[in-house]
Amino acid sequence: MKFIYSPLARAMGVMGLFACSFSATADQIANPEFTTQANNSDLDSVTLGTAYHSEKEGFYALQSVLGRVDETYGNTEMDFVVGVDMSYSQLSSMLDGNLGAALDVPVIKVGVGASYAKQNAADNYTGTYTLFLSLKPKKRLLVADPQTGFKPTQAALDLVNANPGDKFNNIGNEFVSAIEYGSQVMINLKFQYKNDEDKVKWGGQLGVDWAGKVSVSGKLQKVDENVKRNIKITVSALQLGGDPTELLKVIPNQLVNCTMENPTPCFDVFKNSIDYIKTNYVTQFDTLDKYNVGRVLTQRYTDSGPSLSPLVPDDVYPAKSILTKLALKNMSDDWVQAILDNRRADNLLNYYASELNNSHRTALETIRDNALFNSFILADAVDYCKRNPIGNYCRDRELQTRGRVHQYDRKWLEL
Repeated sequence: MKFIYSPLARAMGVMGLFACSFSATADQIANPEFTTQANNSDLDSVTLGTAYHSEKEGFYALQSVLGRVDETYGNTEMDFVVGVDMSYSQLSSMLDGNLGAALDVPVIKVGVGASYAKQNAADNYTGTYTLFLSLKPKKRLLVADPQTGFKPTQAALDLVNANPGDKFNNIGNEFVSAIEYGSQVMINLKFQYKNDEDKVKWGGQLGVDWAGKVSVSGKLQKVDENVKRNIKITVSALQLGGDPTELLKVIPNQLVNCTMENPTPCFDVFKNSIDYIKTNYVTQFDTLDKYNVGRVLTQRYTDSGPSLSPLVPDDVYPAKSILTKLALKNMSDDWVQAILDNRRADNLLNYYASELNNSHRTALETIRDNALFNSFILADAVDYCKRNPIGNYCRDRELQTRGRVHQYDRKWLEL
């Protein structure tokens, strides 16, 4: 069984990726609709039995498998995580309900949740304290009928019979076998420093206990006011599922900013937000519709009994080459670096402009724009690779993209 995660296109109770079941028309049989995760916005519409292409990492607007629906599996689960200096990949994976996954390849996402992970990821100049809680009720499973097992839908058989030599492209190689509901809430306390030396020097002077109390060492309390002014503090929160309007009563606009000159408002909001999680948030889930679809699980046709053999091609399924996998990893890693460089340049221009000379300001403006451009073309290339995973298409696209990436000197990101 394989996990497929939401692309975080939902916040305030709206999440996402699109797929639905339908009866295939002749035109649809000739041109089956196919959608990749990164480009869609309503995972809540995915149904059990929906066809899935594992190499392209996307769903079809087609139910390919029938079975018996079981809603009795499992119990309500709770995952609680506290972390210091968590990366973009860690934050986005937690918000996707993917706590235990390997983080070798960052997942490029769009939407409010992805933006939240970008803004709150730690780097050389930013320290973070993160509290995360996830609630998961029982799952909905598609299980084999005791008498007949799994059966292909007529729509899937029509596609197979119309194009017997192209089964992999027409109906994929897997189907949605389970839907896992869930809700997540994340609170972040972020400290942004003037430079990496300040993070090392002053970051260790802060302490946070997970009752929400923040302690500041006497050494940091006694430093010059200018040093304190240069340490920017942000408390932010994101809730998916439940009643996010309750969170807004604790942290208006889901964001509060301070500096170390007067950190008390931020520290108070951080503590109140943690109290909210422990007292209010956990009581909001009296019915299943208060949860979002957190992720879906897929199962291969080849592992699901002889009744699905008509959906399996005669030849072996093609797979991504090592060069394609490396291209995806390298471009995804570079995308994360680009979004963090864009954030750092923007922060320096916004918060420390008075300390910049003209050449430094111009260099940072160039980095900000170039890093943003790089993030767009890298994300576009990764999306292309996911849609064209077989053959040399991805590797060729990576080489083309490398020729378009704007180079810049990261030394200007130091202050």
